[in-house]
Amino acid sequence: MGITNTVGSTISRETHCGVHINAGPEIGVASTKAYTSQILSLTMFALVLSADRLSLQPRRSEIINALKRLPEQVRFDKWEHNVSPNADSPQSICHS
Repeated sequence: MGITNTVGSTISRETHCGVHINAGPEIGVASTKAYTSQILSLTMFALVLSADRLSLQPRRSEIINALKRLPEQVRFDKWEHNVSPNADSPQSICHS
């Protein structure tokens, strides 16, 4: 299984199945957005695989509740407007 941000990438061509995370183009070299989206995709995939294990239900519930709280824990600083050249576009998550 391949998890990729780019449709038609080598990973998506070489794997038999996969997930396209559609995180959008990466501005920086570090690829934080794609990396974070891939980690979340793998976590959700693991939750699906563990759904029928009664012994894992308490831990599974903890993870699901933590994922639900995640959006309120993300902080966007004003300095991000200076970093991204697309910060003022309507599609930008940093647009104020």
